[in-house]
Amino acid sequence: MRVVDNGIGMSLDVIKNYFLNAGASYRSSYAWQNAHVDDDGRSRIARSGRFGVGALAAFPIGPRISLTTKQWSSANGEGFSFSCGLHDKEIQLEKRECPFGTDISIDTSVDTYNKIVQLTKEVKNFYQFDDLVVLKFHVTDDERTTIEQCNNYDKDSLIGTFNTEKFPSVSWGKAKYPRYSTNFVNGIAVRPIADRYRAGGLNNLYETGPLFVEPSFDELHHSDSSSLVRSSQFWVSVEDRDAFSPLNLARTSFNVPDDEITLHIDDHLFSSLLKTIDENSEELSKMSFSNDGFGGAPETEANLLRVRRSGFV
Repeated sequence: MRVVDNGIGMSLDVIKNYFLNAGASYRSSYAWQNAHVDDDGRSRIARSGRFGVGALAAFPIGPRISLTTKQWSSANGEGFSFSCGLHDKEIQLEKRECPFGTDISIDTSVDTYNKIVQLTKEVKNFYQFDDLVVLKFHVTDDERTTIEQCNNYDKDSLIGTFNTEKFPSVSWGKAKYPRYSTNFVNGIAVRPIADRYRAGGLNNLYETGPLFVEPSFDELHHSDSSSLVRSSQFWVSVEDRDAFSPLNLARTSFNVPDDEITLHIDDHLFSSLLKTIDENSEELSKMSFSNDGFGGAPETEANLLRVRRSGFV
């Protein structure tokens, strides 16, 4: 398996003290803070790494890695390369002429290769970048290369954008297929590869479920349960510059939903709900409600359906 990027690359200091040093995050270093953090202590660029995993992330895929890298600000234009295994006590770094960015190759078994090929088919929609970011999988089988383009950004499904105290940009919209509604942090989906594992964690920064606490709702409406719940059919994409999103270590779920995001989306949905009710007030006034549901003509039921589709189900 080979992963190539044209990013900022790594210096000798970054390789030795951060990439090969488990638990050490380069974003906590003075060099990073000086280059990318403003006077208010906020990052100027989006950051995806946060746990200091570094080289260890490669070894579940294979027993040995080979790496070539050159930092974009390299004074002498030289890069570095090395090869190592998980249990190597010493690593020999060599200077190397190479392009800017990082190139990592990982030795894999046939079984792992087959899993990676399957992975490329399942993660094609794991990314939501704009047109400036190109992400591709090149799958080689019997000397034939298949290129899988990866991007899940559907501009037509966008409902709105806003910012919060934590996130400079939050976009959200209605998922084309509700079952696959997904959240994205810095363009990368937060969910497991296989759907059968999705039930194990929280997959939405928007808090789904009942909108009202049922006892207070019952007191007002004498109903057995709330009929107004938050929909789970939305996707949410956040620009997270300072690692505020509550991701788990595997980046497959969130620990808690985000209150500000939930309030912003709720405000929009309430406005939409009230507008729909106002536009259909005459028909809705003809409806009769009971604890068991509602009664009315088919066209009246259709208007109630419009209310439900305003964002709550």
